[in-house]
Amino acid sequence: MVYGSTGLIGSQLCADLEGVGRVIPCRWSDVMQEKDHSERIRALADLHGDSTVTVIFACGITDPHEDRSRIMFSNYEFPKMVSSESLAAGNTRYLTIGTIQETVDRVCSGNAYLESKQLLGKWVANTGARFKSRFLHLRLHTLYGYKIKRHMFLGQLLDCLKRGTVFKMSAGTQLREYHWVGDVTGIMKRMLENEWTFGPVEEISNGGPTRLVDLARGICKAFGREDLLSVGAIDAPPGEDCARAYKKSDWWGPGTGTDAVTRITEILKSGSSAWT
Repeated sequence: MVYGSTGLIGSQLCADLEGVGRVIPCRWSDVMQEKDHSERIRALADLHGDSTVTVIFACGITDPHEDRSRIMFSNYEFPKMVSSESLAAGNTRYLTIGTIQETVDRVCSGNAYLESKQLLGKWVANTGARFKSRFLHLRLHTLYGYKIKRHMFLGQLLDCLKRGTVFKMSAGTQLREYHWVGDVTGIMKRMLENEWTFGPVEEISNGGPTRLVDLARGICKAFGREDLLSVGAIDAPPGEDCARAYKKSDWWGPGTGTDAVTRITEILKSGSSAWT
């Protein structure tokens, strides 16, 4: 069962899992209408008693400026509630999505999105230690694909390119890993095809960070609009990590990985990207 099946991760994962067992997509709009999700999962577990029922929480609100209570419900309280209430079915397991930044307290402070992911990650780590092989929390870097969120760095940059207005950014020395969503869901698929003898928390890094300023310059150059980029016009958010590079994950095999600037530029130029 995939909660958030129409989002960036959920839609790609559902496509990747086509033909692999039975995939039940569940949109977030359906979540708000249906009352007892835990009962639905318990019924599925009873129906497929000889098989493993995996519940994937690819849902959630990423904009930290949204209502705090809504962020906490979608990102933390909902997956915690559904997992806890259906855990008695012995053939269920649960996969949650977090962010690599949830490990940095100074960044999480005052950011409802990061706080919610930090709470979720800690809960899964503690619960997963007691219920071996049944919980997995993935700490991801920034993903990109054809669904672009307006409030995020790429969304703001694309908006300026479309309107021909100046994109004001900080010095851009922050290190970031940008991962093509298909590379990450490919890793997730491999995880889902195996017993979870790993975890309960896994960090997915390719060990190849880029500075935000280099990403922005590369994209603007590809569009021939370097004149729209104003570097150093605003201050970076407090606590931003400008130096840390993460070790490449074992899950990130030699055949995995797409050059971020090249692929992002292709997506933006194709005109196929959609606002979310």
